[in-house]
Amino acid sequence: IGTGGSGKKLLAKIAGFTAKCQIFEIQLTRNYNEISFREDLKILFYQIGLKNIKTVLF
Repeated sequence: IGTGGSGKKLLAKIAGFTAKCQIFEIQLTRNYNEISFREDLKILFYQIGLKNIKTVLF
């Protein structure tokens, strides 16, 4: 919670980098839909579940 442009996202990314986590950021586009979301979740779950990669989700 906070005003836009105050650096919340940057701070979270720096914290993830410091903790040696990979950043997983969902890129919203005009064509992004439920199927795209499910595909992103599949990739994310594979990464954190099977590959055991510490990850920060955006």
